[in-house]
Amino acid sequence: MTAFVVTSAVGSVVSILVLIPIGVVAKALQQGLDLPVFTWTHGLVVPGSAFTKFNTYVTSLGDRSTVDLICVIAALILCFAYRQRWWIPLVAITVTFFVQHEGQLLLARLLARDLPPVANAGTFPSGGVSRMLADYGVIIVLVILLIGTVSRQWRAGLWIGLGTFAAIEGFTRGYLSLHWLTDILAGYVFGWLLFVTFTTAVAALETRTSLFRGTGQTRHVPTGNEIVKEPTGSVS
Repeated sequence: MTAFVVTSAVGSVVSILVLIPIGVVAKALQQGLDLPVFTWTHGLVVPGSAFTKFNTYVTSLGDRSTVDLICVIAALILCFAYRQRWWIPLVAITVTFFVQHEGQLLLARLLARDLPPVANAGTFPSGGVSRMLADYGVIIVLVILLIGTVSRQWRAGLWIGLGTFAAIEGFTRGYLSLHWLTDILAGYVFGWLLFVTFTTAVAALETRTSLFRGTGQTRHVPTGNEIVKEPTGSVS
């Protein structure tokens, strides 16, 4: 648990500190980069079109309310699946959720960026993108660690899928004028830093608890008149 706490704390602080200078640069680029991109993109949007409705639906996957619900459901299912070690997914998902949420709010207050002209929400960095990478990423890691035998191809597929959904989320946020371009790009940076932080922390927690490693226990397998002891793993 100590390794998890230290990794989480250090990674969280570093992630926020890295985003502060990025936010300063983003504010400086607002008139020269963000506003022209916003004007061009906003001119392409056709209100009420099937494509616009599709983007409105897809972008909700990164909304706070959606992520709240998915995190709660995932935590309940994984707590049950982890059995005696039920607290591992509970701690990992809760801490990741809290740091992403509070870290984003802190950065938004510190940098105080102007919102896009037609947006009534959306701050620096993009919460939809960073939530997609951090919160969903940690859930995927917990599932992979629980199963333990996920092939390299399946793992690659899961990470490619996460990256694809994050890319789509960023596109929808820009297309719907919910964020400046630099907000979205910063959201990728913040989400990736938190993803690395908490996947590393979860790996440290898993190692310290010996959840997915053999513990040297033995079981008795009768062969004729003899009892042969064979090592078994402990997956609980």
